[in-house]
Amino acid sequence: MKKYFVLLLLVIFSSCDNGDFEIPSFEFSETVQSCGQYVLYRTNATKTEALVLVLNTSVIKNQVSANPITLAISPENTQYRIFDGPIGATYFCQTLPPTLPQVIKNWQGIAGTNSFIQINTTTNNNTNGELIGYKHAISLVNMRLQNGDQTITYQNYIFGTFTTSL
Repeated sequence: MKKYFVLLLLVIFSSCDNGDFEIPSFEFSETVQSCGQYVLYRTNATKTEALVLVLNTSVIKNQVSANPITLAISPENTQYRIFDGPIGATYFCQTLPPTLPQVIKNWQGIAGTNSFIQINTTTNNNTNGELIGYKHAISLVNMRLQNGDQTITYQNYIFGTFTTSL
């Protein structure tokens, strides 16, 4: 009887399936990279994962903001991608996306009443105190990303700081 019980337990535990969902680590490099001034992204160490923001001149301004500038998260401006190989430095800068590496998974931002990209802009001064540009500290508030029936949620994700020059 004990053998049947052990066999039954083995069958039960080996039949559990947590699906193909891989929990993203969201461990990206410190550096916010860009293509042009409005496509910002961070990659992981192997360059096989990327968190991408597509912004515009209404949110990336070369002026200090008294209050944070906000932009609603949407599928068009917030994406998280997993690739089957490392991406090159110009991957997001091309008009037509390259065929390799292929996107394995693509999560897109879900619009919501309280889901937004928040940008705080301050001055960037050199050691002499002269203005040389602006620092844009970017956070994703109540970010929800979706791929089919899979959802990733972060209450407050610090994307990083993007610097523009004069």
